[in-house]
Amino acid sequence: MLTTNVSSEAQYWERGSYNTSIGESVIRKAGEGDISWDSSSYNMKLVNETSAFIDRHLKEREKDPFFAYVALGAVHYPNSPPKHYLNGEKIAGQYPNHYLDMLLEMDYVVGSLLTMIEERNLMNDTIIIFASDNGGLKRDFNVPHRSSGPLKGKKAQIWEGGHRVPLMMRYDGTFPANEKRGNLVGLNGIYATICDFLGIDIPSRSAQDSISFVDQIFSASKTENHRDSLAVFDYKKGMLEADSLLKGNLKLIRFYETYSSVHSHVELYDLGTDISETNDLSREPRFASVIDDMLLELKALGPCPDDVSGKFPIYNEKFDRTFNANCRFFKRKPWRCNKFIEGWLNCISTCGVRHKKVCNPEKR
Repeated sequence: MLTTNVSSEAQYWERGSYNTSIGESVIRKAGEGDISWDSSSYNMKLVNETSAFIDRHLKEREKDPFFAYVALGAVHYPNSPPKHYLNGEKIAGQYPNHYLDMLLEMDYVVGSLLTMIEERNLMNDTIIIFASDNGGLKRDFNVPHRSSGPLKGKKAQIWEGGHRVPLMMRYDGTFPANEKRGNLVGLNGIYATICDFLGIDIPSRSAQDSISFVDQIFSASKTENHRDSLAVFDYKKGMLEADSLLKGNLKLIRFYETYSSVHSHVELYDLGTDISETNDLSREPRFASVIDDMLLELKALGPCPDDVSGKFPIYNEKFDRTFNANCRFFKRKPWRCNKFIEGWLNCISTCGVRHKKVCNPEKR
């Protein structure tokens, strides 16, 4: 069993590789850290700590639900696989590079997590969600392997290869098994989905980008309350370099002049027939009005929307009441922006000072 104890002592680690009993620990940036740090043991420690957490919870709070967020280091840098997994199976050196070895370890880790739920007879009482927070790498260490498959681009880019990720859910005895869905969802929808499923009301003004897809989990034909569009925004050093809107099968991408030194322009792709985003449809006349409509929606969803005209409700938490106001309410006294979130949401010209650099027309 791999120990999960950490030392209270610290040491300064120079950049480089360190041979340990577990594997080759890699320090990519010099700095102070735990004296027992070993990057090759990270994921296995998470497995042991998760197991200990669940056992402790069942012993001390058996009747209460638990939540475990297990953020794996695989397959992130520094790609330092262990020599062997917890069960003795070989990891390092099983594939042409360490990146693929880490994929192998991730398979074992996910298997361990599922096994610990099964062994504790919790599969019929536990929702399991597996997902990634971003796309894959552009190339994988000179081997014929693309982590994004046919998708264009890599992690953090505006292309599908930067943002389209796997999402798998399991809840034995409740969610349908061995089924796929083609609905448009985002990871930000998980919050509303779980609340919806459990019958929990989302607090006012919370999770405004979260849309429940619980109906789609139970039936592929359910389309009520589904998300019909999804926007993505690509920032670099505080500047909005590109954004995109996916609506149905059509994906509109708008590039700003700062993006890789290219001129501002838009591109349009039909992901239904062109998942690799190779055939730009933006210059075809039949899509002119569609592009205009998508640009308007993208602006409304983005960080630089127009001020809302007319009055809108504002909630005063101190007095627990709602009153109606307009953007002049904030222009007269801008300090109100910090008191009422409605100002940030509806009056960007006054309250959107944090977006001043992003929304500056001279920069766009």
